[in-house]
Amino acid sequence: MAKVTLTSPISKISGSVGDLTYQPYNSQITVVKQKISTIAQPMSAKQHTYTDRLTIAAKAWRGLSAAQRAGWHNFSFKNNYDPRSPGGTRKLIEGNEGSLSGYNSFISLNGLLASVGLAYAASAPIGALKPACPLTISITWVPGSSWMLCTWTGAQAVPPGYWRIWISTASEIGGELLFHKQLATYVVDNLLTINITGVTSKLGVALLFSDMPANTICRFQMDHISGTGMISNSSQTIEVVKT
Repeated sequence: MAKVTLTSPISKISGSVGDLTYQPYNSQITVVKQKISTIAQPMSAKQHTYTDRLTIAAKAWRGLSAAQRAGWHNFSFKNNYDPRSPGGTRKLIEGNEGSLSGYNSFISLNGLLASVGLAYAASAPIGALKPACPLTISITWVPGSSWMLCTWTGAQAVPPGYWRIWISTASEIGGELLFHKQLATYVVDNLLTINITGVTSKLGVALLFSDMPANTICRFQMDHISGTGMISNSSQTIEVVKT
């Protein structure tokens, strides 16, 4: 609804009337714009999920006891906890040095747990060991099939956790190959093989290997999330060309 300030003549108008919005620019100019009726790029389902996770984690932090918060601070600084990798598909923040605060460690570790469908942890995993990353990875594309066979070797975490499989596919923009990384799937860590049919993009669009053009380059990488939320180093990167 528009707001009109009357003297004689009208000296100010602001707000919206119909599909027009009036915005005062200074004491003498009013800018008239067409009202935006739709958002050009709304948040994707995955973006909503990520935002919801942060909101839930932030509320959970506020509900912790003083002792639990102290435990997270101790976990961060005494154990030098920092889940951010200096490189690879898990690189979350540029230039990561030093440990995180207790609050940030709580958010980060619970984000890792949520990424593999595990429940939030209220208490810091003091003394928990870092799980081992996959030792070897083999990716095989069978011509004419609709999937890639992923096999690896590695140890099971205590308590049991999950292997996360990351895939990046190449697209050519301006003559340059750009790789877009996605978390393809995760599996319980007593499994050492899986058939992967594709990956879902950040905008929620499914990209199947069977629909990819011939000679598409795919890169695979894995890491390991323990049941306590501890994360391994990243595995080596395997590059496969879809024929």
